Amino acid sequence: MNYIKLLSAIIINSFGDILFDLFIVWSITVNSGDVMNAVYLIGGSILFRALLSMFIGILIDRYSKKLLMIISNISSVVVISALFLFLRFELSTLWIGIFFILINDINNEIFRRGYVAISAEIFEESLFIKFQSSYSVIVKVLSIGGSVIVGLMITYMSQSLIFSIDILTFIIAIVLVYQIKSDKIYVIKEKEKLKIKEFSSIYNTLISEVKVAFTAIFKVKFLKQFVILMFVLNLAYGYIPYILPVILSSKINSALFLGFIKAGIAVGEIIGLILVVKFGNNISLLFKFSMIGCIISIVVVNFIDESIIIVLGFSMYGFSDSLTQPLFSHTVSSLDDKDRGKILGGIDTIILLSPSLGMFIGTFLQKINMTFSVIFLVGVFLFGYFIISNSREFKNININKAIVRVDEKLI
Repeated sequence: MNYIKLLSAIIINSFGDILFDLFIVWSITVNSGDVMNAVYLIGGSILFRALLSMFIGILIDRYSKKLLMIISNISSVVVISALFLFLRFELSTLWIGIFFILINDINNEIFRRGYVAISAEIFEESLFIKFQSSYSVIVKVLSIGGSVIVGLMITYMSQSLIFSIDILTFIIAIVLVYQIKSDKIYVIKEKEKLKIKEFSSIYNTLISEVKVAFTAIFKVKFLKQFVILMFVLNLAYGYIPYILPVILSSKINSALFLGFIKAGIAVGEIIGLILVVKFGNNISLLFKFSMIGCIISIVVVNFIDESIIIVLGFSMYGFSDSLTQPLFSHTVSSLDDKDRGKILGGIDTIILLSPSLGMFIGTFLQKINMTFSVIFLVGVFLFGYFIISNSREFKNININKAIVRVDEKLI
């Protein structure tokens, strides 16, 4: 029963997040008439999550996962209710919208990290692996149907009904999480002096882990090139799936079209992941195909006006994007077990700075001339193709070989 309840809570919470994100980004962009507001909202959210990641992890480790997940959903209800009050009075201040989105980002991160940690605790290893696979596939499929459903809701429903449904999703998630039972779920009660001492210890440990991560990243050639490659590619990965669909759909003032574009990306990603499972050994070749596919998709969605072709173009982008996943998996598996978490945390901190920058650059160029933004995006993917084709570390990778090992002497 824990399995079904936790999985159901994740699915329902995820739909609530999809509804919240698409509705807010769409409403503020359309009401303001400035697509840069979508950049500020989404870009700020990504940067904030990058800063949150390590601190949320510490919080999850120290307190009851179940309690924190419940609190995060309660907080989401409060945030959405408060935001609805502002929207009823025609929200016009961007910074108020950013404030609410960032507050809800805290809730999302706590819930997401909470269910990963709690499932690892209450399920034995084989069931945990099955659980992870189940929610990954279901959430991906949900992003397809959910995006279309949200587009329909925005088009045909009142704000009051939309917000009521959104609030209801988090209330249901609260009930489901509350019903999860495990002897390992408990609240740590400590004296005040102990808390101060242990938080001081956490502070020192955090500094040492950051030092380990960045020492490895800057001294191991493979990791350094990987970070550079992903930083550059994320300039496009931030702009294309988050901002470009809003720009194209706002031109025809159709939230439904936005939903179909988002769904198209998700469909492409699922097909790409299926291909990766079957033919994922040749990492370098798949990565080259990914770069070529991304270039073609960008040209299609920017220079062809047919709605169905645009959706198919975004599906091709999602498909192509999925083909880069084996390189990331290879990098993760190639790291020493004892240093994997901290090094990946350092990598995430660096590359998550890139999507927001890409959003600003891409939108700025799009407002000047669409061709400029296309040239920028094509240049990013050509850079990726060049690196994977010419770098000794990347040009001939076999997924079964562990190329990178972080030497203890470096740390």
